[in-house]
Amino acid sequence: MSVKISGTKRILALIAILFSSVVVMADLVMVPVIGQIYGYYPENMNAVNYIVSGPALILLAASLAAPVLARKIDKKLVFIMGVAVFAGGAVLGVMVDNPYYICFTRSLVGIGEGIVNVIGVAYIADLYEDAKMRARINGFYSAALSLTGMVFSYFAGVLGTQGWMNVYKIYYFTAIPMLFMVIFFIPSVKRDSGEQSDEGADRGRKKKDKLG
Repeated sequence: MSVKISGTKRILALIAILFSSVVVMADLVMVPVIGQIYGYYPENMNAVNYIVSGPALILLAASLAAPVLARKIDKKLVFIMGVAVFAGGAVLGVMVDNPYYICFTRSLVGIGEGIVNVIGVAYIADLYEDAKMRARINGFYSAALSLTGMVFSYFAGVLGTQGWMNVYKIYYFTAIPMLFMVIFFIPSVKRDSGEQSDEGADRGRKKKDKLG
């Protein structure tokens, strides 16, 4: 499904998609301080295990659910929902010093990561119909992921020396700007009426075949 927009809007949308790598790679912020978290909550090992690895499981489930949502509602709305959920879990992540509260906010981070990862890549396909250009943009996206991972790991290591909760400061400067970029730069992608009618016709034929 292609999107017809001007060149300037396409560039702004691409910038927003590339910047969405801050959501996809957000878990790398936690890697340098994993040992500190275990030491901080020594009596809550199960909770800490979830804080460290739980979002990956949530991410998988959210990644499977995102395409289903995108087929039913505006893809931009799904994108905004993903970034908003991520921003809530990230910015409010350690507002309460409780391992179970942090488990909850980390779950939100996982949901946001899963949705944004799927929808961001899908938007590249929508914005660039030419196969060569799409492959080029996918290369840029992969480079953005690598760069973001490197930057996050470095600053998380620096901030982590002052206490593991300080790594959440990285989210303050990435999650909120990301949300505004998606709201203002990403174009809407609604399902074509022809596509919907074709899908309805396919369902009708399947029912007819079963009855026959």
